[in-house]
Amino acid sequence: MEASSSPSTVGSILLALDGEKAGDAFGSSAAGYVADGRTIVVVGAPNAGPGNKGRTYVYSELSSTPAFVVDSDETGANLGGMFVSVVGDVNGDRIPDITGRIYVHSGADGIRVLTLTGEAGGDGFGIGPADAGDVDGDGYDDLIIGAWRYGGAAPAGGKVYLFSGRDASLLDTYTGKVPGETLGFDATGVGDVNGDGGRSHSGDGVLRRPGALPCRRPRRA
Repeated sequence: MEASSSPSTVGSILLALDGEKAGDAFGSSAAGYVADGRTIVVVGAPNAGPGNKGRTYVYSELSSTPAFVVDSDETGANLGGMFVSVVGDVNGDRIPDITGRIYVHSGADGIRVLTLTGEAGGDGFGIGPADAGDVDGDGYDDLIIGAWRYGGAAPAGGKVYLFSGRDASLLDTYTGKVPGETLGFDATGVGDVNGDGGRSHSGDGVLRRPGALPCRRPRRA
């Protein structure tokens, strides 16, 4: 770890992190969160961990020692190889949670909160997971997840899934119907873009064609 002696200096290094061993591909993916007085950094190493199936490291408050690590399960491979995310507070403990392939882990202690599975192998499910905000108004942040190679409506048309953060139930889906559209390649929450007091969301595929991704209007208690 290398910390800056003068954090106010423009371009100074605040933190440098190294993988455990050569070949782990540490840094293949990374994500961060700074809000509410809390800093979280997540780094993926797809060749690390048991059986070299992938490991993600979660750091808190710019510490060079991980708060916890998340390893691939026995069915997985390349965990942390492309995308990791700090999503909303899906388990209601007021601490943002962590995702990857798609496993959702508590940001407080690393305990696995949810596991989500795509429809078929090769769909690319799990790319670009993001905090969608509390779409259904149940007090828990929800998740929007892309499957950019989904071909149910058109070859590589893509599909986006909106899941409940409370119980992982499927709230809505949006399917790309143009061949090669790859809808959902980088799904993301974008805040309240239409001023209705709720939160909108979009996928990268939407940015590459006319129109906008439909958004379920939040229900408020």
